[in-house]
Amino acid sequence: LSCRPRSALRFNYRDNASAGRVLVNNCLIDGSGCLSWLDLSFAYNMTFRRCRIFGGSKSCVDVVRGGNLSFEECTFDSKSSVQHISIRGGAKNISFSRCVFQNDYSRRLTGACVNLGGWTDYDDVPRPPVRSVSIKDCILKGMQKNVLSMTMFSERPSVENSEGKNLRAPKAFVLALRHLMRKGWLGSRKRLPKSQLGVYSREL
Repeated sequence: LSCRPRSALRFNYRDNASAGRVLVNNCLIDGSGCLSWLDLSFAYNMTFRRCRIFGGSKSCVDVVRGGNLSFEECTFDSKSSVQHISIRGGAKNISFSRCVFQNDYSRRLTGACVNLGGWTDYDDVPRPPVRSVSIKDCILKGMQKNVLSMTMFSERPSVENSEGKNLRAPKAFVLALRHLMRKGWLGSRKRLPKSQLGVYSREL
């Protein structure tokens, strides 16, 4: 699969998400020229197994809201992407097992292979932090930077037998950043209509 303007592959909320689990197996997906290769927006109940993901300018995988997602034996290949993985908007129950994070991410101050709890325009209303993220038996390959995870508006991930540092941004910095973003005084953003800002029971 190759790039469309925003992402190479996008999954949104499915009305039957609780009826079964979707498996994406042994896929090669190239996000070159996109923001991200895999865009998971309010997606639930999916497993990605033995996939190789070439990142876009922003990330290899961008998760906003949603949950119950697992990545097994996947390779996330940065092409000067800001980070390999971005998980935002209160997404929960996400696991990485026996995965490879390859080539350096480009962000400096809050850079990491897995960035947890960065800003999303859905954060204009209070919503839960990112939580229940686990990283197990994962390695870094071809990298000089060595931060595996950066926790922002998120609970700390559970990390087991994996390479790299696990850092947490200062709480004051995170709160100040979110205030400035919410006011529109920092960064580029858009205002979503109120109809898209609801926090549903399955997100709690």
